[in-house]
Amino acid sequence: MKCVEKVSVSLFWAMYEINIYRLHLIFWKSFQNLRTAEGIMKSFIFAWKFGCVFTIVGTTGLASCNGSPPSPPGPDHTLPSLKGYAPVRISCPANLSVITSETYPWPTSPAEQNYISNKAKKSLDGWAEYLSRAKLTDFNVTAFIQGRSQGELVPGKTLPNVAFALSGGGNRALLYAASVLNAFDARNPRALEAGTGGLLQVANFIAGLSSSSWLLASWGNADFIQFPQLAETAWESAFDHGYLNWRRLKSFPRHYSDLKKKRNAGFHTSIVEYIASIALALIRTCISYDIPTSRMLMMKASGGDYCLKISSYINHTFPFPILVSTSRKGEGEELDLSSPIYEFTTEDFNVWNPALNASIPIEYLGSQVATWTGKFVQCNAGFDNLGFLMGASSNIFSYQDGKQTKRSFLNDLLSLFIEGKVYEALVPNPFCGRGLGLTPGSGFADAEIEELLLADGAMAQESLPLFPLLQPARGIDVIVAVDSTVDGRSFDNAHAQGYPNGSALYRTSLKLEQFEYRNYKYPKIPETYRSTSFIRPGYNKRPTFFGCGEDAPMVVYLPNYYVTQATNHSTMHAIYSKDDISGYFENGHYVATQTHPSQNGTDWSACLACALVDKQNSRDGVPRTAQCQACFVKYCASH
Repeated sequence: MKCVEKVSVSLFWAMYEINIYRLHLIFWKSFQNLRTAEGIMKSFIFAWKFGCVFTIVGTTGLASCNGSPPSPPGPDHTLPSLKGYAPVRISCPANLSVITSETYPWPTSPAEQNYISNKAKKSLDGWAEYLSRAKLTDFNVTAFIQGRSQGELVPGKTLPNVAFALSGGGNRALLYAASVLNAFDARNPRALEAGTGGLLQVANFIAGLSSSSWLLASWGNADFIQFPQLAETAWESAFDHGYLNWRRLKSFPRHYSDLKKKRNAGFHTSIVEYIASIALALIRTCISYDIPTSRMLMMKASGGDYCLKISSYINHTFPFPILVSTSRKGEGEELDLSSPIYEFTTEDFNVWNPALNASIPIEYLGSQVATWTGKFVQCNAGFDNLGFLMGASSNIFSYQDGKQTKRSFLNDLLSLFIEGKVYEALVPNPFCGRGLGLTPGSGFADAEIEELLLADGAMAQESLPLFPLLQPARGIDVIVAVDSTVDGRSFDNAHAQGYPNGSALYRTSLKLEQFEYRNYKYPKIPETYRSTSFIRPGYNKRPTFFGCGEDAPMVVYLPNYYVTQATNHSTMHAIYSKDDISGYFENGHYVATQTHPSQNGTDWSACLACALVDKQNSRDGVPRTAQCQACFVKYCASH
């Protein structure tokens, strides 16, 4: 849909009446022995055929066709504390406009800068405690900390700047990432004993896509509680019954009512609204299961009841969360390494692209912006609903929006709810008209699109969200890459079991080989498709440092691999027993700490600390210690 040719699209939706008694019997029987997401889909289709009555209503069309949503109601004059799913129209602040920059290094928003600055001011004690536990033998921790306290604390300049990147991969990736982060948590006694506890608290950024965006959203919404506790509360229902269990299915009429209110308010809807309802049910730690709304984590803007004032966020205790999404140019258009990468953060909606670096406050997501001035002309509140953002950044349904030779069970499931192929999250494009090229079709890919079609971030062929952490303005020294992909791929093999082979790292190299991305700094990664240069040295079965001595962020690679339990379930495997979950946490602990008797990792905690402070020591003119030099010989990748 072109900015200059406003096109209105109304979608088919299914309004249905459910016979509770009949469905209860059907689902009770069919869900008893289900262990996979595919099995759940089959049972859902079976139940629909025998137990539901669906009334199809709606009209589709383009431009002036019938059935277009009504105009939004007149604006309120304050940013409301929303108590429903549907967005509302509000008045725009006089000075509100898109933040753009063509000046290197394309600064982050003032709100993000403020969070990182305040976190840095409180981080010295955390660094002192972490480094003191890391078992460094010839490194003067006291002198290092005193050197930081002489002036302003600026991560990436006067202070080490560390970030986490969490891969996608369904519940497998969610559990693996949680287990690794738990092994770096200062609240975990085993992590403290291993010498790795505290890294989570001193890190400044954490980026996730696909299932890892669910991890970050639910974790933040629960005030960043410990991960085993999160698995026992917010994630329990999904692990026990899968995402499409009876409790959620019987609540779909209520969710459809919320969706209908959104459409009646004048906003386009899609299958992502149902994903949002599932997501909101999973984060019930902070919000009532019966209230289908939550603003993005702990929004600073509006006060209110829905976890908007999370103490750990206000106190800058944990890393700044980044949820990653991508977009299609249109329905059925292919996604590739050049597809735009969008970010949802607690403060902003961002895009980083060679043709456009831009940002808006997250609370005004879904608003309309004047093409030439960049000023907001029609403002909406409520698109920053946490469930909606989780759906937009983890929307596996979007995989169906493209060429397909064989009809899948997922297609059958989707056909019960929608007519057509609108599988993406639909958001008015605030960057419309920005980043235009000299010729039609050049420049920023979404510059001429009025409505963004947002999809799972992994569908841009990068299943590790490294690109957001390579932005020069963030000045990141070290990225801890937590990889739980199957051979680095996302959805083309969603039923395959397996472990990473380094391809997720290499895909970012391929992205940055494109001419327009050539100025981004990224370490050398061995080619993984036609050679064994990654597998042969065992980089897929141990921690490895990439970028040692290079003018680029160092990547500390932590791939998922077998230590004490198989953790190679397929991406579509939805249901995990308590023993499975416990096994994941145990296996991930050993991957992150290298403390299992079978591992040669007695020096790992010290070597990890050496990697984290190496660039800061280089900036300070301090040479590596003998211990750190030995660590780099052992853990740095050789090319």
